[in-house]
Amino acid sequence: MYKHIQILVVLLLFCSVSRAQLSKKANLSVGFEVGEPLGEFDDNYNGNPAGIGINLALPRGKLPIQWGLDFGYASMGSKNHAVDIQDEDLDIIEGNMKIKSHIYSYHATARFKPFDGFFAPYIEGLAGLRTFNTNTKIEVDGLDDPYSTEKNSQGVTFSYGWAAGLMFNVGKLIYLEGRFEKLHGSDVKYVDQNSVQVDDNGNFTYDIKKSNSNIANIQLGIGFRF
Repeated sequence: MYKHIQILVVLLLFCSVSRAQLSKKANLSVGFEVGEPLGEFDDNYNGNPAGIGINLALPRGKLPIQWGLDFGYASMGSKNHAVDIQDEDLDIIEGNMKIKSHIYSYHATARFKPFDGFFAPYIEGLAGLRTFNTNTKIEVDGLDDPYSTEKNSQGVTFSYGWAAGLMFNVGKLIYLEGRFEKLHGSDVKYVDQNSVQVDDNGNFTYDIKKSNSNIANIQLGIGFRF
């Protein structure tokens, strides 16, 4: 039984190398991504971060291995509030305060993609950083630029995990892609959006939570070969 499995694995690897030699193109994919917090992160954060994911994978020699980079942006929530403004230089009395929390992800990747046909599955390892940010911006009518901006909180955590994806070719240079990621992260601080309180003068208070940042992401998008 095990001997037959070993022979099958060798044949698959041989076919993978042969097919990889025929495809020397890089892959660039962009897609909509939504996350499901896990463990402590799920206990402390009520919601599903959503945004975009961008993945670049470059071929590596004759093996079915690709090295690359993965970038992600996800919103953790936002709030708008009308605030009073006292500025002698401007003829304005009211503005709109926007409080936004988001996650930025930066990972280096190593991808094993054995097949490059109509269906092209792959598995991938990731390692890098994620940042959790909350920013405040006040905008007023008549001004092109924000009246004021401020960074209220920033946390950084080491991040690592794995991903699995499936590409569906729809042309020589275009494919559709479904991707699943499971990421682990050390403890990080972030703003509890449900705790944000703003008064009419633009003063606001909020609570800071701390937990691990484990999350599972699902991404659907489109990709290009070049």
